[in-house]
Amino acid sequence: GQASKKQIIEDLGWKGYTLEQIIAKNAEFFTIETNDGLGIKLFSSFGFTKDELNKIQTYLTDYIGDKEYLFPSDLMIDMEFEDELSEILADRGILKIYDFASLIKYFNPELRGFHQFLFIKNSYYDQFEKVVKEEFPTFLIRNEFEKYFIKKGYALSGLPSSLGTLVEQQFFYPYTTSKYVNAKEVMITDEILVELQQYLDQVLEDKEYISALDLTGYTNLPSSGNYEWTPHLVAHFASKIGYTIINTTRDYRYNKILLMSKRLGITQYDQLVYKVLKEEYEGNYH
Repeated sequence: GQASKKQIIEDLGWKGYTLEQIIAKNAEFFTIETNDGLGIKLFSSFGFTKDELNKIQTYLTDYIGDKEYLFPSDLMIDMEFEDELSEILADRGILKIYDFASLIKYFNPELRGFHQFLFIKNSYYDQFEKVVKEEFPTFLIRNEFEKYFIKKGYALSGLPSSLGTLVEQQFFYPYTTSKYVNAKEVMITDEILVELQQYLDQVLEDKEYISALDLTGYTNLPSSGNYEWTPHLVAHFASKIGYTIINTTRDYRYNKILLMSKRLGITQYDQLVYKVLKEEYEGNYH
């Protein structure tokens, strides 16, 4: 049979991690996706024959080969063209990507990861973003990445977080509103950062803040590699040399990207709004 994880936790009074530890130690416990969330099913209850298990194992072994990672969504699509195997899975109700990923891990216990992305234990490719870095060697264009992201089994709601990880880990740098450049394409030396510092000091000499989109003269900065400087690239590296960068909205399409003077001491957008209202606004507040 099967049971919902939530129900097991409630009935036994366990913590979630306790149940996960037990599942991890027993291959017979098979995690599945149900209408009520995630559940657990005994692998033996699927009723696979020995011959069916051998056929699945052979196919997976050939597919994985010496790969260090795989996307279950890609493998599931490939298996749909194998009539016998796809019929075996359909007969056992293994039709959802989560269930299929659990099946892959059952046959390959050295695999780690979640249902969208699996990797060999101790592999360099232990996160999705490391693969993205290799798959997009020059530019990562947002609408193209959205299609790639969904194709690999991810929900679109997770896209901003993934883009944030790509920038935080310096795999990519912001280049335009909807484009990121692979860090391998950008060569920023200490000497260039000194010149960037001098440029920004001059820009903000008589200003408290400025939108990166209003910057001029940045194209005269020393070459940063294979591509020219852009306001977004300037703002990104400005944050690395002590300047505060404030986003004016979460919507990337309308973000003005404010560079703050170091002497201002403001780090949040609402602080800036308060300062402007207090010192510059002369109208009514209603």
